[in-house]
Amino acid sequence: KELKSLEKKYEKDCILTFQKKLESEEMEKKLDFLKKMREEKLSIEEMGIKILRENLDSLKFKEEFDPENLFKLLSDNQTERAFDILTKKQQTLKQFGVQND
Repeated sequence: KELKSLEKKYEKDCILTFQKKLESEEMEKKLDFLKKMREEKLSIEEMGIKILRENLDSLKFKEEFDPENLFKLLSDNQTERAFDILTKKQQTLKQFGVQND
């Protein structure tokens, strides 16, 4: 309705065209992903871990990185430690005090 009212308001001043289709395929993928997350009704933490896992997969990180432990480091503001693990300056999460619960 809002778009119709804008169109009506400015019809004599300019030509307006509205499209439902997104221009960017990447943006469309992200919106689909967010819709799917909402439908799954995951907690914020579960969403974060899932997004981190998908990002690690898309960046071709090996499965040796445990997304849950990495997420814990990041959520505890231990970004330097997480970065060290990802860049292999640090080999294990145990040395950073992360325990598998």
